[in-house]
Amino acid sequence: MHIRYSSTYGSTKAYAQELAARLGADALDTTHPIPADGPVIVLGPVHGPKMPALQYVDRHQLQHRKLAVVAVGMTDPVIAAEKDQMRHHLPEHVARFYVPGRLFYSELSHKHLNIMRSVVALLKAKPLKSAAEKALIAGFGKDIDHTDLAALDPIVRWAEQT
Repeated sequence: MHIRYSSTYGSTKAYAQELAARLGADALDTTHPIPADGPVIVLGPVHGPKMPALQYVDRHQLQHRKLAVVAVGMTDPVIAAEKDQMRHHLPEHVARFYVPGRLFYSELSHKHLNIMRSVVALLKAKPLKSAAEKALIAGFGKDIDHTDLAALDPIVRWAEQT
């Protein structure tokens, strides 16, 4: 089992390390090459419409491998799975998982803080808001941690069946 991750502020790395510990594997960041054999799990954060894990899969042409992609984000994982943002980017055989992350405004770079400030301002002006959008507005400026290591259980089951 090969586990690769990209992490901006640490929650994706923490998930990758816990997953590796459960599977008896190593969690390496995406700068490490992937051997030609064995299943692969790629974890990455969700930054708006950008998902670095998808870019990694494309760049390394992993779509035809035994593959799982894990998106770590602030959207409720049930809602994220229903939306399934990765569905259009990956072949059907690729396992897709969504796990809850954290957003610590106290750790954001100046650039990311300004982006979030703009996003929240746009959302506030929007007449009809989803529950996720309302939560983003209410949480602006606060450190929010929704990480849940139990969310790794389905990924472990997938890995053990490969």
